[in-house]
Amino acid sequence: MVTKVRTYGTSGGSLKCREPNSEDLTAKVVGDFGKWQLNISLLMALLKLPLAWYQLNIIFMAPPQDFWCAKPDSFSNYSEEEWRSLCSPDVEEHPCLIYDPDILVTAPNMDRSLIPLVACTKFIYDQSLFRRTIISDWNLVCTKHWLIHVVSGKYRTTIPILYQLPFGLGSAVMASLAYWLRDWRKLEFALATFSSLFLLYWFWIPESPRWLLATGQTEKAIEILREAAKKNGRNYDPIYLKLLVGKLKPQTSKGPGFLAFFKSKNMRAKTLLLSVSWFCTGLGFYTFAQYIGLVGGNIFLAVALSGIISAIGAMSSAFVITKTGRKTTVGIYQLLTAICFVMLLVVPKDLYVNNWPRLLFAGIGFAGMAGSIPALYLFSGELFPTIGRNVGVSGVTTFARIASMIAPAVVSLESFAANLPVILLTIVSFIQMIVLLPLPETKDTPLPNTLRQAEQF
Repeated sequence: MVTKVRTYGTSGGSLKCREPNSEDLTAKVVGDFGKWQLNISLLMALLKLPLAWYQLNIIFMAPPQDFWCAKPDSFSNYSEEEWRSLCSPDVEEHPCLIYDPDILVTAPNMDRSLIPLVACTKFIYDQSLFRRTIISDWNLVCTKHWLIHVVSGKYRTTIPILYQLPFGLGSAVMASLAYWLRDWRKLEFALATFSSLFLLYWFWIPESPRWLLATGQTEKAIEILREAAKKNGRNYDPIYLKLLVGKLKPQTSKGPGFLAFFKSKNMRAKTLLLSVSWFCTGLGFYTFAQYIGLVGGNIFLAVALSGIISAIGAMSSAFVITKTGRKTTVGIYQLLTAICFVMLLVVPKDLYVNNWPRLLFAGIGFAGMAGSIPALYLFSGELFPTIGRNVGVSGVTTFARIASMIAPAVVSLESFAANLPVILLTIVSFIQMIVLLPLPETKDTPLPNTLRQAEQF
Protein backbone atom coordinates (compact mmCIF):
# COMPACT_ATOMS: atom_id res chain seq x y z
CA MET A 1 0.00 0.00 0.00
CA VAL A 2 1.33 3.47 -0.95
CA THR A 3 1.44 5.92 1.96
CA LYS A 4 0.91 9.54 0.95
CA VAL A 5 2.99 12.33 2.51
CA ARG A 6 1.53 15.79 2.95
CA THR A 7 3.03 19.01 4.34
CA TYR A 8 1.10 21.15 6.80
CA GLY A 9 2.02 24.72 7.63
CA THR A 10 2.78 25.68 11.25
CA SER A 11 4.11 28.77 12.99
CA GLY A 12 7.53 27.19 13.19
CA GLY A 13 7.77 26.11 9.57
CA SER A 14 6.24 23.02 8.08
CA LEU A 15 5.37 19.62 9.45
CA LYS A 16 5.51 16.55 7.23
CA CYS A 17 2.81 14.10 8.09
CA ARG A 18 2.20 10.69 6.56
CA GLU A 19 -1.40 10.06 5.72
CA PRO A 20 -2.23 6.88 7.62
CA ASN A 21 -4.85 4.24 7.24
CA SER A 22 -7.14 3.07 10.03
CA GLU A 23 -5.33 -0.25 10.38
CA ASP A 24 -1.84 0.98 11.24
CA LEU A 25 -2.56 4.19 13.16
CA THR A 26 -2.90 2.45 16.54
CA ALA A 27 0.45 0.68 16.14
CA LYS A 28 2.02 3.93 14.89
CA VAL A 29 0.93 5.87 17.97
CA VAL A 30 1.15 3.36 20.84
CA GLY A 31 3.57 0.74 19.44
CA ASP A 32 3.11 -2.89 18.48
CA PHE A 33 2.93 -4.22 22.02
CA GLY A 34 3.38 -2.57 25.40
CA LYS A 35 1.89 -2.35 28.89
CA TRP A 36 -1.42 -1.06 27.55
CA GLN A 37 -1.89 -3.97 25.14
CA LEU A 38 -0.60 -6.43 27.76
CA ASN A 39 -3.16 -5.32 30.36
CA ILE A 40 -6.04 -5.56 27.91
CA SER A 41 -4.84 -8.93 26.58
CA LEU A 42 -4.64 -10.39 30.10
CA LEU A 43 -8.06 -9.09 31.10
CA MET A 44 -9.68 -10.39 27.92
CA ALA A 45 -7.95 -13.75 28.30
CA LEU A 46 -9.47 -14.14 31.76
CA LEU A 47 -12.89 -14.23 30.11
CA LYS A 48 -11.97 -17.78 29.13
CA LEU A 49 -12.35 -18.80 32.80
CA PRO A 50 -16.16 -18.49 32.94
CA LEU A 51 -16.32 -19.75 29.36
CA ALA A 52 -14.71 -23.01 30.52
CA TRP A 53 -17.00 -23.18 33.54
CA TYR A 54 -20.20 -22.97 31.53
CA GLN A 55 -19.08 -25.12 28.63
CA LEU A 56 -17.81 -27.92 30.86
CA ASN A 57 -19.85 -27.70 34.08
CA ILE A 58 -22.18 -30.47 32.86
CA ILE A 59 -19.34 -32.87 33.76
CA PHE A 60 -19.93 -32.21 37.46
CA MET A 61 -23.59 -31.22 37.39
CA ALA A 62 -24.76 -34.36 35.61
CA PRO A 63 -21.98 -36.96 36.10
CA PRO A 64 -22.43 -40.73 35.76
CA GLN A 65 -24.10 -41.78 39.02
CA ASP A 66 -25.02 -45.23 40.30
CA PHE A 67 -28.63 -45.66 41.37
CA TRP A 68 -31.04 -48.37 42.43
CA CYS A 69 -34.71 -48.76 43.21
CA ALA A 70 -35.83 -47.36 46.57
CA LYS A 71 -37.29 -49.77 49.13
CA PRO A 72 -41.07 -49.90 49.43
CA ASP A 73 -42.45 -49.43 52.94
CA SER A 74 -43.20 -53.14 53.11
CA PHE A 75 -39.43 -53.85 53.03
CA SER A 76 -38.42 -51.29 55.66
CA ASN A 77 -36.93 -54.01 57.89
CA TYR A 78 -34.42 -54.96 55.16
CA SER A 79 -30.99 -53.33 54.89
CA GLU A 80 -30.03 -51.57 51.64
CA GLU A 81 -27.69 -54.42 50.71
CA GLU A 82 -30.36 -57.05 51.35
CA TRP A 83 -32.93 -55.10 49.38
CA ARG A 84 -30.62 -54.58 46.40
CA SER A 85 -29.72 -58.27 46.19
CA LEU A 86 -33.36 -59.27 46.53
CA CYS A 87 -35.18 -56.83 44.27
CA SER A 88 -33.43 -57.20 40.91
CA PRO A 89 -32.02 -59.99 38.74
CA ASP A 90 -28.94 -57.81 38.12
CA VAL A 91 -29.04 -54.51 39.98
CA GLU A 92 -26.09 -53.08 38.02
CA GLU A 93 -27.19 -54.15 34.55
CA HIS A 94 -30.93 -53.55 35.07
CA PRO A 95 -31.39 -50.93 37.80
CA CYS A 96 -34.66 -49.77 36.24
CA LEU A 97 -36.46 -53.10 36.75
CA ILE A 98 -37.28 -55.00 39.94
CA TYR A 99 -39.22 -58.11 40.84
CA ASP A 100 -42.81 -57.29 41.69
CA PRO A 101 -42.56 -56.23 45.37
CA ASP A 102 -46.16 -57.28 46.11
CA ILE A 103 -45.23 -60.88 45.27
CA LEU A 104 -41.79 -60.70 46.91
CA VAL A 105 -43.18 -59.59 50.26
CA THR A 106 -45.59 -62.52 50.43
CA ALA A 107 -43.30 -65.17 48.88
CA PRO A 108 -39.65 -64.11 49.32
CA ASN A 109 -38.36 -67.62 48.55
CA MET A 110 -40.36 -68.06 45.37
CA ASP A 111 -38.46 -69.00 42.19
CA ARG A 112 -37.38 -65.67 40.67
CA SER A 113 -38.09 -66.84 37.14
CA LEU A 114 -41.77 -66.99 38.07
CA ILE A 115 -41.92 -63.44 39.43
CA PRO A 116 -42.63 -60.74 36.84
CA LEU A 117 -40.42 -57.67 36.51
CA VAL A 118 -41.92 -54.21 36.96
CA ALA A 119 -40.54 -50.72 36.39
CA CYS A 120 -39.06 -48.91 39.35
CA THR A 121 -40.71 -45.57 40.18
CA LYS A 122 -38.53 -44.24 43.00
CA PHE A 123 -34.74 -44.26 43.17
CA ILE A 124 -31.81 -44.00 45.57
CA TYR A 125 -28.57 -42.46 44.27
CA ASP A 126 -24.99 -43.19 45.23
CA GLN A 127 -23.76 -40.10 47.11
CA SER A 128 -20.18 -41.21 47.70
CA LEU A 129 -18.90 -38.65 45.16
CA PHE A 130 -21.72 -36.11 44.72
CA ARG A 131 -24.39 -35.19 47.24
CA ARG A 132 -26.68 -33.63 44.65
CA THR A 133 -26.67 -33.66 40.86
CA ILE A 134 -29.12 -32.66 38.16
CA ILE A 135 -29.74 -36.37 37.62
CA SER A 136 -30.64 -37.09 41.25
CA ASP A 137 -32.73 -33.93 41.71
CA TRP A 138 -34.86 -34.56 38.65
CA ASN A 139 -34.62 -38.38 38.47
CA LEU A 140 -33.15 -38.29 34.96
CA VAL A 141 -32.69 -42.06 34.77
CA CYS A 142 -34.42 -44.96 33.05
CA THR A 143 -37.33 -43.56 31.02
CA LYS A 144 -36.08 -39.98 31.63
CA HIS A 145 -32.45 -40.77 30.82
CA TRP A 146 -32.64 -39.12 27.38
CA LEU A 147 -33.48 -35.73 28.94
CA ILE A 148 -29.95 -35.26 30.28
CA HIS A 149 -28.69 -35.11 26.71
CA VAL A 150 -30.81 -32.13 25.68
CA VAL A 151 -29.86 -29.73 28.48
CA SER A 152 -26.85 -28.87 28.27
CA GLY A 153 3.99 -9.62 13.54
CA LYS A 154 4.87 -12.37 16.19
CA TYR A 155 2.42 -10.75 18.58
CA ARG A 156 -0.40 -11.33 16.10
CA THR A 157 0.54 -15.01 16.17
CA THR A 158 1.41 -15.54 19.83
CA ILE A 159 -1.17 -13.48 21.72
CA PRO A 160 -4.31 -15.11 20.18
CA ILE A 161 -2.88 -18.54 21.00
CA LEU A 162 -1.88 -17.73 24.58
CA TYR A 163 -5.35 -16.22 24.94
CA GLN A 164 -6.62 -19.82 25.14
CA LEU A 165 -4.59 -20.60 28.30
CA PRO A 166 -7.20 -19.57 30.89
CA PHE A 167 -9.71 -22.03 29.43
CA GLY A 168 -7.63 -24.96 30.68
CA LEU A 169 -6.99 -23.24 33.99
CA GLY A 170 -10.72 -22.55 34.28
CA SER A 171 -11.59 -26.24 34.00
CA ALA A 172 -8.98 -27.05 36.68
CA VAL A 173 -10.48 -24.41 39.00
CA MET A 174 -13.97 -25.78 38.35
CA ALA A 175 -12.81 -29.32 39.23
CA SER A 176 -11.46 -28.00 42.55
CA LEU A 177 -14.75 -26.23 43.32
CA ALA A 178 -16.77 -29.33 42.41
CA TYR A 179 -14.58 -31.50 44.66
CA TRP A 180 -15.15 -29.11 47.55
CA LEU A 181 -18.90 -28.48 47.08
CA ARG A 182 -20.27 -31.84 45.77
CA ASP A 183 -23.65 -30.19 45.07
CA TRP A 184 -24.65 -29.00 41.60
CA ARG A 185 -26.70 -26.05 42.88
CA LYS A 186 -23.87 -24.79 45.09
CA LEU A 187 -21.43 -25.25 42.22
CA GLU A 188 -23.67 -23.27 39.87
CA PHE A 189 -24.00 -20.48 42.44
CA ALA A 190 -20.23 -20.34 42.99
CA LEU A 191 -19.51 -20.18 39.25
CA ALA A 192 -22.16 -17.51 38.73
CA THR A 193 -20.74 -15.45 41.61
CA PHE A 194 -17.20 -15.55 40.24
CA SER A 195 -18.46 -14.84 36.71
CA SER A 196 -20.34 -11.74 37.86
CA LEU A 197 -17.00 -10.12 38.72
CA PHE A 198 -16.36 -9.75 34.99
CA LEU A 199 -19.09 -7.11 34.84
CA LEU A 200 -16.38 -4.76 36.11
CA TYR A 201 -14.84 -4.98 32.65
CA TRP A 202 -17.33 -2.30 31.62
CA PHE A 203 -15.18 0.16 33.56
CA TRP A 204 -11.75 -1.37 32.91
CA ILE A 205 -11.66 -2.20 29.18
CA PRO A 206 -11.55 0.76 26.78
CA GLU A 207 -13.28 0.70 23.42
CA SER A 208 -11.15 -0.33 20.44
CA PRO A 209 -9.43 2.78 18.99
CA ARG A 210 -9.53 1.23 15.51
CA TRP A 211 -13.28 0.75 15.72
CA LEU A 212 -13.78 4.30 17.02
CA LEU A 213 -11.69 5.70 14.16
CA ALA A 214 -13.49 3.58 11.58
CA THR A 215 -16.87 4.84 12.82
CA GLY A 216 -15.83 8.50 12.98
CA GLN A 217 -15.65 8.85 16.79
CA THR A 218 -12.30 10.61 16.62
CA GLU A 219 -12.36 12.47 19.94
CA LYS A 220 -12.87 9.26 21.93
CA ALA A 221 -10.20 7.54 19.84
CA ILE A 222 -7.66 10.33 20.43
CA GLU A 223 -8.28 10.20 24.19
CA ILE A 224 -7.70 6.44 24.32
CA LEU A 225 -4.64 6.64 22.05
CA ARG A 226 -3.08 9.33 24.25
CA GLU A 227 -3.61 7.22 27.37
CA ALA A 228 -2.22 4.12 25.64
CA ALA A 229 0.84 5.96 24.33
CA LYS A 230 1.53 7.37 27.80
CA LYS A 231 1.20 3.93 29.41
CA ASN A 232 3.57 2.43 26.85
CA GLY A 233 6.12 5.19 27.46
CA ARG A 234 5.79 6.70 23.99
CA ASN A 235 5.85 10.46 23.53
CA TYR A 236 3.52 11.54 20.77
CA ASP A 237 2.86 15.16 19.77
CA PRO A 238 -0.86 15.89 20.33
CA ILE A 239 -0.96 18.16 17.26
CA TYR A 240 0.62 15.45 15.09
CA LEU A 241 -1.84 12.90 16.46
CA LYS A 242 -4.82 15.11 15.62
CA LEU A 243 -3.44 15.67 12.13
CA LEU A 244 -3.10 11.93 11.61
CA VAL A 245 -6.58 11.20 12.89
CA GLY A 246 -8.06 14.10 10.95
CA LYS A 247 -6.99 12.58 7.64
CA LEU A 248 -8.87 9.34 8.29
CA LYS A 249 -12.27 8.87 6.76
CA PRO A 250 -15.01 7.04 8.64
CA GLN A 251 -15.87 3.65 7.22
CA THR A 252 -19.10 4.03 5.29
CA SER A 253 -19.27 0.78 3.34
CA LYS A 254 -19.90 -2.61 4.84
CA GLY A 255 -17.57 -5.51 4.23
CA PRO A 256 -18.72 -8.65 2.44
CA GLY A 257 -21.21 -10.96 4.12
CA PHE A 258 -20.47 -14.62 4.76
CA LEU A 259 -22.32 -15.72 1.61
CA ALA A 260 -19.92 -13.63 -0.49
CA PHE A 261 -17.23 -16.24 0.13
CA PHE A 262 -19.28 -18.83 -1.77
CA LYS A 263 -19.43 -16.84 -5.02
CA SER A 264 -15.94 -17.72 -6.27
CA LYS A 265 -14.53 -21.20 -6.72
CA ASN A 266 -11.37 -20.97 -4.59
CA MET A 267 -12.92 -19.12 -1.65
CA ARG A 268 -15.95 -21.41 -1.74
CA ALA A 269 -13.72 -24.47 -1.44
CA LYS A 270 -11.68 -22.94 1.40
CA THR A 271 -14.79 -21.84 3.27
CA LEU A 272 -16.40 -25.27 2.98
CA LEU A 273 -13.24 -27.07 4.10
CA LEU A 274 -12.82 -24.73 7.07
CA SER A 275 -16.47 -25.23 8.00
CA VAL A 276 -16.02 -29.01 8.02
CA SER A 277 -12.81 -28.64 10.00
CA TRP A 278 -14.52 -26.49 12.63
CA PHE A 279 -17.44 -28.91 12.82
CA CYS A 280 -15.00 -31.74 13.51
CA THR A 281 -13.19 -29.60 16.08
CA GLY A 282 -16.39 -28.71 17.92
CA LEU A 283 -17.70 -32.26 17.86
CA GLY A 284 -14.40 -33.66 19.12
CA PHE A 285 -13.86 -31.08 21.85
CA TYR A 286 -17.35 -30.89 23.32
CA THR A 287 -17.98 -34.63 23.08
CA PHE A 288 -14.73 -35.54 24.77
CA ALA A 289 -15.18 -32.83 27.41
CA GLN A 290 -18.42 -34.54 28.46
CA TYR A 291 -17.11 -38.07 27.94
CA ILE A 292 -14.06 -37.58 30.14
CA GLY A 293 -16.09 -38.43 33.24
CA LEU A 294 -16.59 -41.92 31.76
CA VAL A 295 -12.89 -42.58 31.15
CA GLY A 296 -12.54 -44.10 34.61
CA GLY A 297 -10.74 -43.21 37.81
CA ASN A 298 -11.27 -40.04 39.82
CA ILE A 299 -13.51 -37.65 37.86
CA PHE A 300 -12.16 -34.59 39.69
CA LEU A 301 -8.58 -35.56 38.96
CA ALA A 302 -9.44 -36.35 35.34
CA VAL A 303 -10.98 -32.93 34.68
CA ALA A 304 -8.31 -31.00 36.60
CA LEU A 305 -5.52 -32.92 34.88
CA SER A 306 -7.04 -32.41 31.44
CA GLY A 307 -7.41 -28.69 32.16
CA ILE A 308 -3.80 -28.24 33.25
CA ILE A 309 -2.48 -30.31 30.36
CA SER A 310 -4.67 -28.42 27.88
CA ALA A 311 -3.09 -25.17 29.11
CA ILE A 312 0.30 -26.73 28.42
CA GLY A 313 -0.99 -27.77 25.00
CA ALA A 314 -1.98 -24.18 24.18
CA MET A 315 1.43 -22.91 25.32
CA SER A 316 3.26 -25.46 23.21
CA SER A 317 1.10 -24.53 20.23
CA ALA A 318 2.48 -20.98 20.35
CA PHE A 319 5.97 -22.42 19.92
CA VAL A 320 5.15 -25.11 17.34
CA ILE A 321 3.18 -22.76 15.10
CA THR A 322 6.13 -20.38 14.67
CA LYS A 323 8.38 -23.28 13.63
CA THR A 324 6.16 -25.42 11.43
CA GLY A 325 3.26 -23.28 10.23
CA ARG A 326 -0.45 -23.03 10.87
CA LYS A 327 -1.82 -25.98 8.91
CA THR A 328 0.97 -28.29 10.04
CA THR A 329 0.40 -27.38 13.68
CA VAL A 330 -3.29 -28.23 13.48
CA GLY A 331 -2.41 -31.54 11.80
CA ILE A 332 0.23 -32.44 14.41
CA TYR A 333 -2.10 -31.84 17.34
CA GLN A 334 -5.01 -33.63 15.70
CA LEU A 335 -2.77 -36.63 15.02
CA LEU A 336 -1.72 -36.62 18.68
CA THR A 337 -5.38 -36.51 19.69
CA ALA A 338 -6.30 -39.39 17.36
CA ILE A 339 -3.46 -41.54 18.75
CA CYS A 340 -4.69 -40.92 22.30
CA PHE A 341 -8.22 -41.90 21.30
CA VAL A 342 -6.89 -45.13 19.82
CA MET A 343 -5.02 -45.85 23.07
CA LEU A 344 -8.25 -45.34 25.03
CA LEU A 345 -9.76 -48.07 22.86
CA VAL A 346 -6.78 -50.36 23.43
CA VAL A 347 -6.40 -49.95 27.21
CA PRO A 348 -9.40 -51.53 29.00
CA LYS A 349 -11.09 -49.84 31.92
CA ASP A 350 -10.22 -50.94 35.50
CA LEU A 351 -7.12 -52.86 34.42
CA TYR A 352 -4.74 -50.50 36.26
CA VAL A 353 -4.96 -48.74 39.61
CA ASN A 354 -7.17 -45.63 39.29
CA ASN A 355 -7.15 -46.22 35.51
CA TRP A 356 -4.03 -44.05 35.36
CA PRO A 357 -3.05 -44.94 31.75
CA ARG A 358 -6.52 -44.00 30.51
CA LEU A 359 -6.44 -40.76 32.50
CA LEU A 360 -3.02 -39.97 31.04
CA PHE A 361 -4.13 -40.59 27.44
CA ALA A 362 -7.32 -38.60 28.05
CA GLY A 363 -5.29 -35.67 29.36
CA ILE A 364 -2.85 -35.75 26.44
CA GLY A 365 -5.74 -36.04 23.98
CA PHE A 366 -7.36 -33.01 25.56
CA ALA A 367 -4.04 -31.17 25.24
CA GLY A 368 -3.98 -32.06 21.55
CA MET A 369 -7.39 -30.52 21.01
CA ALA A 370 -6.43 -27.48 23.10
CA GLY A 371 -3.34 -26.99 20.96
CA SER A 372 -5.14 -27.34 17.64
CA ILE A 373 -8.01 -24.93 18.36
CA PRO A 374 -6.01 -21.68 18.67
CA ALA A 375 -3.88 -22.69 15.67
CA LEU A 376 -7.05 -23.30 13.66
CA TYR A 377 -8.41 -19.89 14.71
CA LEU A 378 -5.26 -18.20 13.44
CA PHE A 379 -5.18 -20.31 10.27
CA SER A 380 -8.83 -19.55 9.49
CA GLY A 381 -8.36 -15.81 9.95
CA GLU A 382 -5.38 -15.70 7.61
CA LEU A 383 -7.26 -17.44 4.80
CA PHE A 384 -9.99 -14.79 4.72
CA PRO A 385 -9.39 -11.27 3.36
CA THR A 386 -8.95 -8.36 5.75
CA ILE A 387 -12.22 -6.70 4.71
CA GLY A 388 -14.22 -9.79 5.68
CA ARG A 389 -11.97 -11.60 8.15
CA ASN A 390 -14.23 -11.28 11.18
CA VAL A 391 -17.30 -12.32 9.20
CA GLY A 392 -15.48 -15.29 7.68
CA VAL A 393 -14.06 -16.60 10.95
CA SER A 394 -17.39 -16.10 12.72
CA GLY A 395 -19.16 -17.98 9.94
CA VAL A 396 -16.95 -21.08 9.91
CA THR A 397 -16.67 -21.29 13.71
CA THR A 398 -20.46 -21.36 13.89
CA PHE A 399 -20.21 -24.97 12.73
CA ALA A 400 -18.31 -25.80 15.92
CA ARG A 401 -21.27 -24.45 17.91
CA ILE A 402 -23.63 -26.60 15.85
CA ALA A 403 -21.45 -29.61 16.61
CA SER A 404 -21.58 -28.79 20.33
CA MET A 405 -25.35 -29.34 20.22
CA ILE A 406 -24.80 -32.81 18.78
CA ALA A 407 -22.07 -33.74 21.29
CA PRO A 408 -24.42 -34.87 24.12
CA ALA A 409 -26.13 -37.30 21.75
CA VAL A 410 -22.73 -38.75 20.78
CA VAL A 411 -21.85 -39.24 24.46
CA SER A 412 -25.16 -41.03 25.02
CA LEU A 413 -24.09 -43.69 22.50
CA GLU A 414 -21.97 -45.09 25.34
CA SER A 415 -25.14 -46.74 26.67
CA PHE A 416 -25.29 -48.86 23.49
CA ALA A 417 -21.56 -49.65 23.21
CA ALA A 418 -18.98 -48.45 25.73
CA ASN A 419 -16.35 -47.51 23.12
CA LEU A 420 -18.65 -46.12 20.44
CA PRO A 421 -18.13 -42.41 21.33
CA VAL A 422 -14.34 -42.81 21.27
CA ILE A 423 -14.48 -44.67 17.95
CA LEU A 424 -16.44 -41.80 16.43
CA LEU A 425 -14.02 -39.24 17.91
CA THR A 426 -11.08 -41.10 16.37
CA ILE A 427 -12.74 -41.07 12.95
CA VAL A 428 -13.55 -37.35 13.30
CA SER A 429 -9.91 -36.55 14.13
CA PHE A 430 -8.70 -38.27 10.96
CA ILE A 431 -11.39 -36.55 8.88
CA GLN A 432 -10.18 -33.18 10.10
CA MET A 433 -6.60 -33.96 9.10
CA ILE A 434 -7.77 -34.96 5.63
CA VAL A 435 -9.88 -31.84 4.96
CA LEU A 436 -6.93 -29.60 5.85
CA LEU A 437 -4.68 -31.07 3.15
CA PRO A 438 -5.99 -28.99 0.18
CA LEU A 439 -5.72 -25.70 2.10
CA PRO A 440 -2.64 -23.49 1.55
CA GLU A 441 -0.13 -22.77 4.32
CA THR A 442 -0.25 -19.12 5.45
CA LYS A 443 2.99 -18.90 7.42
CA ASP A 444 5.33 -16.13 6.20
CA THR A 445 2.96 -15.15 3.39
CA PRO A 446 1.32 -11.73 2.80
CA LEU A 447 -2.28 -11.81 3.99
CA PRO A 448 -5.01 -11.02 1.44
CA ASN A 449 -6.78 -7.69 1.86
CA THR A 450 -9.54 -8.07 -0.73
CA LEU A 451 -11.77 -10.85 -1.97
CA ARG A 452 -9.85 -10.90 -5.26
CA GLN A 453 -6.54 -11.39 -3.45
CA ALA A 454 -8.06 -14.11 -1.26
CA GLU A 455 -9.37 -15.89 -4.35
CA GLN A 456 -5.87 -15.94 -5.86
CA PHE A 457 -4.22 -17.01 -2.58
